[in-house]
Amino acid sequence: DDIILPNAIRTLFYYIEKGNYDVVRGNAYRFTNKNKIFPLEKYVFEKGEIKTNSEYVKKMYLGDTAPYLWGAIYKSELFDNTTYEETIKYKISICEDWVTNLIISRKINRALYVTDYVYGYFFNDESIMSTCIMSRNYQHKIQIILDNYNIFNHYSTQSVRYVRRAKEIIVNFFVPELGYDEYEYKELLNILNNKSFKDVIYSSMPKKFLLFLKYPILYRIYSKIYCLLLFIIRFR
Repeated sequence: DDIILPNAIRTLFYYIEKGNYDVVRGNAYRFTNKNKIFPLEKYVFEKGEIKTNSEYVKKMYLGDTAPYLWGAIYKSELFDNTTYEETIKYKISICEDWVTNLIISRKINRALYVTDYVYGYFFNDESIMSTCIMSRNYQHKIQIILDNYNIFNHYSTQSVRYVRRAKEIIVNFFVPELGYDEYEYKELLNILNNKSFKDVIYSSMPKKFLLFLKYPILYRIYSKIYCLLLFIIRFR
């Protein structure tokens, strides 16, 4: 259903060979079965060079750059027989591209993002990516995989794990299928006790998700009302 645009492989190969990069990612567009074409979703980092391993891990883990395997060219030595073992073992079928990118990130030191269009992604609004919510157990399995591969063993990348985890918890509270969870709230407070983590989280999260956050009872009521209204709007 997807398409590789003319000269895509030649273009990507030219960049990766010229700069001796580990990864070169091109641009992409989406199209629907009604022949509508629209841009890929926007990311913080879409053009330029990533020069260090820790920088690549941070951008990928925090969602600052595209998480897909498609639309890019990779050096073959980034992959081996163990690359997909954990995702198969834990039956990861959503976000598997993102997880795989993080698994191979241990070997990535230089990457290039270019604006050349190389890929057309067919968007199906009835696909698994459009209709499924990741359960808390599923999120936990992904974290186990990343821990098994020691993705965050480098000091400079350890903080991003806690920042993203805090954001994940907050978003969970406002998803009707998940909602408020007392255990996750306590985990969130532990993360927010670190001022540097707290400042990053508060500056990058929508304010509507942070109202009453310091007051557990009010926050629980607020998030439940939000979920109820969202549920009503979704199915009205």
